Amino acid sequence: MLMDQDYMAPDYLRLEQRQKMNALTQELVLRNHDTSRWQHATGLFASYQWMRTDAPVYFGEGITAPIGNAIANAMKNSMIKGMIGRFQAQGMTADQAWA
Repeated sequence: MLMDQDYMAPDYLRLEQRQKMNALTQELVLRNHDTSRWQHATGLFASYQWMRTDAPVYFGEGITAPIGNAIANAMKNSMIKGMIGRFQAQGMTADQAWA
């Protein structure tokens, strides 16, 4: 099952649910086979069922793109400021370092 978790147009959150169901059954019947008027039967029935469900929630582009862009811009600005500082330490003016 694929489901949009936030029900909004941008892809913010989505769920992918997978289920695997297993079952074991066994039946045992005991009957008499004589020709008498009464026929006897008894039995035993056993059943066991189990299910595994995985339902991870994934972040879509609506959430990851703005966060990724903010991180990339912060890194770029930090690198530029560091480079400008090193250029100015070598004797350049601020305008020359920005250029």
